Amino acid sequence: MSVSEDKPKQTKFLLIGETGNGKSSVGNFILKSNVFKVSDSTISETREADVQSGEGERSDVTVIDTPSLQELKEFNEEFLNGIVGYVKEEEGINGIVIVLNYNTNIISNNIKTMIEIMSKIFPSQDFLKHICIVWNKCYYYISDRLI
Repeated sequence: MSVSEDKPKQTKFLLIGETGNGKSSVGNFILKSNVFKVSDSTISETREADVQSGEGERSDVTVIDTPSLQELKEFNEEFLNGIVGYVKEEEGINGIVIVLNYNTNIISNNIKTMIEIMSKIFPSQDFLKHICIVWNKCYYYISDRLI
């Protein structure tokens, strides 16, 4: 008689956003490990999709860190097909995490386009329920004038 191990269901998140908004930092936070390269530079550290899985209590979590949408010389079908191909190969994703800078009050056309394309590729009435917006760079600041 053999006892089968029950593997926990894998949860997969796709991170999208612009350079400097902290996609890789959010990925590290989710996985509770510094697996994605981060910096304070205005130049993107992520050049191609980077897939990392957690360890220990996070072994059931996978994060896909994508290049900045604004850094891509060509926000084109090849890039989108690469992301979609990976997602299909990995049997889907559970959530799309959109990382935005709290101090910027617009959402770029590239992010809007990416969401529209993903919603068409993965049609579901519940598609929007799988999107999470993370507002990064929210600093509590009191002006010297108010003090």
